[in-house]
Amino acid sequence: MNNNPNPVYNPTPTYYPQPEPPKESNGMATAALVMGILSLACCGGIFSILAIVFAVVSKNKSADGQMSGMAKAGLIMGIISLVLGLISSVISVATGMLPLLLSGGDIESILDSMF
Repeated sequence: MNNNPNPVYNPTPTYYPQPEPPKESNGMATAALVMGILSLACCGGIFSILAIVFAVVSKNKSADGQMSGMAKAGLIMGIISLVLGLISSVISVATGMLPLLLSGGDIESILDSMF
C-alpha cells in the first residue's frame, strides 16, 4: 500500500468532438423551392419562370457548382408547371375555349353557338 499523504492525481483530459457549425443556407435555393410549390399550387405562369431562374442562380452562387436539393426540387416543379401551363394553353386555343376563359362568359351559351 502507498503511504504518501499527497498522492499525485493526473487524470487524462477528455476531449469531446465539437459540433459542426450550421451550413449557410442558400436563399436562392429556398426561393426556388417556394416558387416551385406556388407554381404547382396556384397559377403557374410567373411562379414557374421564377422557380427556374432562382434554381439556376442558386447553382451559379454555390461554391462547388452543385445544385442543392431544394434548388433541384424547385427547378423540377417549375418545369412541370410550365409544361402543364403550355399544354393547357394549347388545348384551350385548339378547342376554342380561349374566348370563354378570357370573357368569363356562360359556357352553355358558347357551346350552343358552337354546335
